[in-house]
Amino acid sequence: MEEIELKDRDDKEISGYYLLTITSFVGDIQYEKSVYVEDMKQTPSRFYLGKYFPLDTWNGADIFKVENKPIMFFSKEVIDLITSSDLKLGPLRYEKVKEVKLSPGLVEM
Repeated sequence: MEEIELKDRDDKEISGYYLLTITSFVGDIQYEKSVYVEDMKQTPSRFYLGKYFPLDTWNGADIFKVENKPIMFFSKEVIDLITSSDLKLGPLRYEKVKEVKLSPGLVEM
């Protein structure tokens, strides 16, 4: 693992940082597997629930992404490691795959 060169605003070198490259990929999102929901008590009131990929394209990795898309998946074990640590990761949002809400415009294209 090669350390990257990182400098602060004053051009002072900061050590201890590495580049993380995700090399495990899955096929494109299968929007047709998302479940349509219409619930007037929620905003938005119409949405699709769940973000799925073809399981036969997954190699079982705990961290992987959708090929050619900025969508990353992490196993519960990875999320548990992140949330139980003192790492300074900046703002992160994570959702269970089955609970991701998708706009109808995205799914019905």
